[in-house]
Amino acid sequence: MTVLVTGAAGFIGMHVAAALLARGEAVIGLDNLNDYYDPTLKQARVERLRAQAGFHFVHADIASAAAVSGLFRSDPSIDRCSASAIARQIEGYWDWRVSGSS
Repeated sequence: MTVLVTGAAGFIGMHVAAALLARGEAVIGLDNLNDYYDPTLKQARVERLRAQAGFHFVHADIASAAAVSGLFRSDPSIDRCSASAIARQIEGYWDWRVSGSS
């Protein structure tokens, strides 16, 4: 099974992706690597995941339908790992989480 993990470069997303890889799942990690906090730290997390077999990274924004349309298929996805800054962006939450446009 292949699992799509959004926010894969964040703290939670990286750990979720690592746990899935450890149990033998293939993981597509999606993250826009924004600068809400240190992008260097996020990139280091991506590199740590890339070192494991079965991981593929996609640098894209989940709000970009063109960038992510081919990623959402019938396989499971985990979409609770992205946007730690959501409390600061609450007015755009509906558009970002539900419609994928912001």
